[in-house]
Amino acid sequence: MQRKHSLFIKKGKDKNVYTLFLGHLRGDDREIHNIVYNLHQAKSSDVLQIRISSSGGFVNHMLAIINVIYDKFYGRIITYIEKEACSAAGNFFTWKD
Repeated sequence: MQRKHSLFIKKGKDKNVYTLFLGHLRGDDREIHNIVYNLHQAKSSDVLQIRISSSGGFVNHMLAIINVIYDKFYGRIITYIEKEACSAAGNFFTWKD
């Protein structure tokens, strides 16, 4: 069974490091909304790490997350594929810097 999404924020003196664990991109819209809301709180110095282990999912969930990533973290994104990044989840890997 694939895990769902998790977002952790490690607060630093000058910048925060956001770590987003992406499981399957199917399911609860509230979960996606919470992730998007928390990512929108990022400052221009913050960094995002995305750890992907997903067989894919809904394109609308992918677009909601990618839009905030582009808006808040452009140029400060690190991506990892832990197991798989299929379908919609594969797009996140292409957004690395």
